[in-house]
Amino acid sequence: MLVLAIDNLNKYFNITKSMSDTQTIETINLICQRFSYFKMTDFKLCFDRMKMGFYGKTYNRIDGQILFEA
Repeated sequence: MLVLAIDNLNKYFNITKSMSDTQTIETINLICQRFSYFKMTDFKLCFDRMKMGFYGKTYNRIDGQILFEA
């Protein structure tokens, strides 16, 4: 589910250099380690808020660091 959610973010923001498959998998592994208590609805809320600009601008960049800052 997180793969699809991150892919959706890349498409929403029209990122020209999106995360590679390896970067996406590594980021998801780190997210699952750090936020194992989160439910998918928590991630959806976070990603929806990213889309609305709650956490600042993306500047054509989505990567692990940006996701962890959000």
